[in-house]
Amino acid sequence: MVEVFSERDQSFDNRQTEIRVGIAFLPFPKTFDHSNFETPVYASFGHSVGRTEEGEFSTSFTFGFSVIRKPRA
Repeated sequence: MVEVFSERDQSFDNRQTEIRVGIAFLPFPKTFDHSNFETPVYASFGHSVGRTEEGEFSTSFTFGFSVIRKPRA
């Protein structure tokens, strides 16, 4: 997955833009075949394009998981 995130400060003078590249996947898919839930995992790495409000570059890493109830058939 690819994400471009942009925001402005409260006075709308400065803009900060970050580009993130990541992956989302379902680990152990056979484990949850007979379950009512799935637990996808995602991770992304991002870096600012241009400087932040403080005049620095920003790098970020995000990792997480979700618990999703499968729809009834």
